[in-house]
Amino acid sequence: MSGQNTPPSRRTAIIAAVVVVALVAGVLLIRFGQDSDSGSDRNDSRPVVTAPRPTVASGAAGPAGDAAGVPVGFSADEPGAVAAAVAYSTASQRWLYFTDEEIEAAIAEIATPVAAPRLAQDVVADVAMAREQLAQSSG
Repeated sequence: MSGQNTPPSRRTAIIAAVVVVALVAGVLLIRFGQDSDSGSDRNDSRPVVTAPRPTVASGAAGPAGDAAGVPVGFSADEPGAVAAAVAYSTASQRWLYFTDEEIEAAIAEIATPVAAPRLAQDVVADVAMAREQLAQSSG
């Protein structure tokens, strides 16, 4: 018989098996491809830190300092992550009082180098619009 008369459940099983095999093969290729590309010194699997990380006192979540109006230096644990998330999510409230250059510097502190220019441009436009609307309000 032709392949078109194959029951749907059998076709589905065959397609699922092919997808699983392809995924496993892809994972193996990526895994072994990375090992062959790296140098012979593969003892330390942690990423290399290029810039010094700010430190905080033991037991303190942070921040330990301020860079471009943005709190920095949170501890590397759950309380530090929570404190950083709150600080970064509320940073936009402080941006209303910053100049455009200060906003750009603050965004450069919390965004990736690739995303920072575009994000800064968008945020400066949003803050300018918010300032205009606040200036027109009666409050």
